[in-house]
Amino acid sequence: MNLFFPGTGTEAEWNAAYYRLEDYLRAMHLTNKLHQNQIIMRILRVAAERHALHPEVPPTTLALEAAQAEMDDWFKTILADQGRSPIAGRVSLLITGAAQKWPDAFLNPQPPPECKRALVESEVRAGPDLRVSSMVTRPFDFGPLAEIEFHTWNKTAIFLPFALFGAVVALLIVWLSR
Repeated sequence: MNLFFPGTGTEAEWNAAYYRLEDYLRAMHLTNKLHQNQIIMRILRVAAERHALHPEVPPTTLALEAAQAEMDDWFKTILADQGRSPIAGRVSLLITGAAQKWPDAFLNPQPPPECKRALVESEVRAGPDLRVSSMVTRPFDFGPLAEIEFHTWNKTAIFLPFALFGAVVALLIVWLSR
């Protein structure tokens, strides 16, 4: 059993790094707790080695950088034949649901062939090109109700300040008479 006791940083900092990694992996839909814990501990060990060299950098930052670097390398290995970016690999992972279908495959050096095939075959394509068009402004017809509402609002708009002032005066009189 390999216990994790980093030589630098505080326990609170390393707990924060652990929780942040856990949230990050959960966002990638990795819900298998055992596999998730193994990945987190492996990444935290890498972050602890880096933290020994750079103690001024928070462990959470180093842990997330190590996680992204490991994920980038994993996606580059899987998608090497296609020349796709690791970002496209992350999107493919989410689109295919590979983390749920093959929970032990994520960041595994030898993922199952079905998982690898699913990630390779899911292609991320951009939508159509943006086309600029011009719209001519037209007056908007609200119909007959707009005319009725307009006249009602004009009458109410004149009466409203007087009614509000009267209500405030009445409240002041009641309050002062107590």
